[in-house]
Order: sequence, then C-alpha cells, then structure tokens
Amino acid sequence: MTEINLGMKILEELRDPLSKLESIRGDGELWFVLSSRFIKDAVSKEPKKRFPSPPAEVTAFVEKLLREQTGDLFVIKPGDKDYSLPSGLPKEKTMVVMPVLYSPAIACCENVDCLYEEWKASATSVVSCSEVQLSKAGCCGKRSGKVLSVEKECTECPLFPFVCVLVMLKDEVTEYDHMILDLAREKALCSVERTRIDLETRRKRDLEETVSKLLDSMSGTLEFEKRMKILLGFIMGIVTADSGSIMIFQDLGEELRLNAWASVPGNPGLVDPPNALLSAASRVAQSGQPLLLRGDRAEKDGVEASSISLPLVSRGKVAGALHLSSMDPHRFLCQADMTVMEEVAKMVSMGIENAFMFARMEENEKLHRMLLTKMINAQEDERKRIASDIHDDTIQALISSFYRMEGVEMLVKSGRYDEAKEELENTKFSLQKNITGMRRLLFDLRPSILDDAGFAPAMENYLNRMEDEYGIRYFFYVDEGLDRLKPTTEVTLYRLAQEILTNVRKHSRATEVVVKIIRRSGMIELTVRDNGGGFNVEEVLNEKSFEEHFGLKSVMERTELAGGGVKIWAQPGEGTEVSITIPEEI
Repeated sequence: MTEINLGMKILEELRDPLSKLESIRGDGELWFVLSSRFIKDAVSKEPKKRFPSPPAEVTAFVEKLLREQTGDLFVIKPGDKDYSLPSGLPKEKTMVVMPVLYSPAIACCENVDCLYEEWKASATSVVSCSEVQLSKAGCCGKRSGKVLSVEKECTECPLFPFVCVLVMLKDEVTEYDHMILDLAREKALCSVERTRIDLETRRKRDLEETVSKLLDSMSGTLEFEKRMKILLGFIMGIVTADSGSIMIFQDLGEELRLNAWASVPGNPGLVDPPNALLSAASRVAQSGQPLLLRGDRAEKDGVEASSISLPLVSRGKVAGALHLSSMDPHRFLCQADMTVMEEVAKMVSMGIENAFMFARMEENEKLHRMLLTKMINAQEDERKRIASDIHDDTIQALISSFYRMEGVEMLVKSGRYDEAKEELENTKFSLQKNITGMRRLLFDLRPSILDDAGFAPAMENYLNRMEDEYGIRYFFYVDEGLDRLKPTTEVTLYRLAQEILTNVRKHSRATEVVVKIIRRSGMIELTVRDNGGGFNVEEVLNEKSFEEHFGLKSVMERTELAGGGVKIWAQPGEGTEVSITIPEEI
C-alpha cells in the first residue's frame, strides 16, 4: 500500500466525522496542520476549498503549543491567559487543536533530537523504524545534523508522533462539539492502528517470501563461496548498504579470510583483506555480538561513514562475520538496520548452517585426501628405507659371501686347503653377521615381542639393543598400571619412539637418553630426552629446511594421523626433548 493510498484510506474513514466537524464549525475554519506526508499527499488530491492550507501563523502557533503541552484536545477560548490566538485571526473565535497521534514510538538512533520527545514517550508501543510505512523512507537517525525546518523535515520523519493535527476555528465549543471531536479523533486513531498492523503483517509476509526465495537460491548450489555471495547480495539489498563482505575463519580455524565481498574499497583479495574489515570482523568474532560503528567522514575520503558487523554462527560458535557499510555521510546505518540484519540472519540460519555443513564436509574430504596422501607417502618412504637397508647391508654381504665361496672353490682346486679353510671360516662369519642383520631388520619391521608382550617390553628390548650396539645408555620409565593398549595404539607409539630414537642415534651424538610413557586423561604421552648437541627448533621447522629433516617430519605426520600433537624443545648444546601425545584409543 502506497503512502497516498494510505492517506486516502484514512481520509475516507474520516469522511463522516469530518462532515460533522464541518457542520459544527459554522462560519469558522477547519485545517489539517502539521500533517504527515502521506496525509498531505492525500489532502492534495481533494478540492482545495475543502481542506485549504493553514495560515503560517496557525502552523507556528500549533507547533509551539505541541512542543510545550501534551493532551488529547486543546480548547483556546477568547481571552485565554496562557495562549492568545495568532495575529490575523478573529479574536472572538475559539480555537480547537486536536492531535491525531501515531501511537507507536519509533525505536531509532539517538543521534538526532526529536522536537516532540514528550509525545513520543507517551506512545502506547514501540516499533523499529524499519517497520514504519506511514512516512517517507529513511529516518532522522540516518541523517547528519538536527532537524532544521519543522514544516519541511519533521512531518516527513518517522519520529514525528502525529498523523496530523486538526485545527478548527468557531464561535463557541459545546458539549456536542466535544462529542464530535472525540469521535473524529478515535476514528482516525483506529484507522492508523489498523493500517499499521496490516502493513507490518504484509512486510513480514513479504520478507518471509523473499527469504524463502533466498534459501531456494542458496540451496541451488553446493559451493560455499556462491552461497555466501547470494546471502551478501540479499542483505545488502534490504539494508541498502554501499558495500559489504563476509569473512570466514579459514579452514574453520583461527584466521579470518574474505569469502564474499561487493564494492569493497581497494579491490581486496582473499589473502589480504583491508585492515578495517579485519579489525571489525575480529572484534565481532571475539565478542560474538554485533557491532555498530559510525564515523564522521566525507564521501570523497573513500572510507566508511558507518558500518555494521554481525557474527555468523555455526553449531553455537562464531564461524565468521557479515560486514555492511555506508560511504554516504548523510545516510548512516543505524540500530534499525542491525535489527533487520539480525532478523534475516535468524530466518536464514538453517541455510547458513547448511552452507557451513557442506563447507565442513568439503574440508573433511580435503583433509581425508591429504592424510591419505601422507599415509601413502609414509608407506613409500618406509619401503624405500627397507629397500635401502637390504641393498646396502644384506645384498652387499651376500654378494661378498658369493665371491668368497668362488675364491674357496679356486683354492680347493689348486690344493691350497689351509687357505681355503680360513676363507671358508671368514665367509661363515660374514653369513652369520648377515643373518643377524636380517633378523634385526625383520624385528624392526614388526617385532614379535610387540604382539606377544606389548609396547613397554618391546620398547625396553629396543633400548637394550641400541645400548649394546651403539653404547647409548638409557633410562626407561613407564607409568605404573599401564597395561596393554589397543594394538593400533601400541604400534603407533612404537613407530614414533623408533623414529625419534633413530634420529637420536644418527644426529644427536648423545650418550644418554631418557624415555617416559605416561597415561593422562585418556591420552598417552611419550617423551624422549637426550643429552646430545640439540638444534635451533625455529630454523628446523621453517618450510625450507624442514623438508631436509625427514625423521622429524615423519614423527609429526604420524602423530597428526593419529589425532595427536607434538611438542619439541631443543637448544644448541643442551640436548633435545620431544613430547608426543596421542589418544589412548586410535
């Protein structure tokens, strides 16, 4: 319903009481004073002689009266001590001033002073200015500066508490006149309230229909970025913002990144969002509360005059922020705009949650592929290591033994039996050493003691062999009451400890090593500390050099695959401590 149609509807309902008012005014006058825009437009369609424009002095008189007084009806009789009729009017006439109230007060910004605060305070209800359909779009709270001209500005503002003020000038006001005046006022108030409720219902219904179309659009694509762009464009259209953006925690982690944006100054990219966006989104993400900011900037500055940031919630946690801004210093985003944004966000919460659900699914699939790749690479690295050990030790030893046997055969043929016997003894010793190496390799691949006795005995056996072969003394501590663990957990722990101790043996130049196994709150903590040369952790973990430390990289990847974490402490010359925590049940 347009404002003109609304005004005509109210005028139509006022026909009967207005006719009675005209019948009782006699040779007096009847004016619409300080009428709201929609009434003013409707009155302009009427014959001029029916509702002529009030004299300027009458408007000024009524304006002053309403600033100072509140009430249902004012009767100013000739000789009134408090008020005298405006100059130019017959002094013997009685003036009747009847405000037709727009009953709801308007919840709006506090940046503009309303000239009729007392009238607003006595309103029967409060609505958001976004719901006001009885006046010109936009409210004082979005303008810069105070109202200057009452006649021009106030009556077009949603803060204006009157539909109109009926002013009648006549000889005398009787009891019958009072009855007619009350009837006219009540008729007008009922019409305004019914119309307001009807328009509010329509607005909500239209919004629900529009949101339904939005959800259909969002469900038409599974791509998270496209869904967020559709949502951003929709809300920007409702609030009429100049620019907007949606920032989401990257990989659902802790770093905010731009996901969707429109008309953002500086043409930002995904990697480097503007500081203003990042700052506002970070504040909203930390507090979980919307943020309304208003500056005092000129449009030519290319910066935000006002902005609203709203948290986007998924599974009860803040997953990102919606940011809208206005560059126009004469049109500020206000509390009412925030209310609309929150209302829309609630209505599309399921669509937002579905978008995040698909994003998590995509992220989980991506993580699954990454972990699968890491597992395959780990398997290939293990196979390469085994092949290298067999080639460097076993194959070379077997080839050496083969050539020695050929030499023994030649010695026997030439009758040099003593030399042949000595060479045969050397070959036998070499084969025994090779058999021991093969057994050690097989034990490292899958020690039978790990299956038979568990992780702790297998670990102690490994440390014993390391001490015997390499002279590294060990201290082994196992948490009291640590029984057999799940087979997958024991294998994972054993491989991790094996990799760390291999690093100790090959790189640390340590003479002692301490190994601790502790159970804590459903987690198993493995700590290995040596007295070796240590290293600079930051240098080793940087991207370039980290690729060269395959052992440490393997430990971190294996722990990540197991759902655990790694802590590394090291100082050059002061040894190294690696602490690994993994779930008790993998």
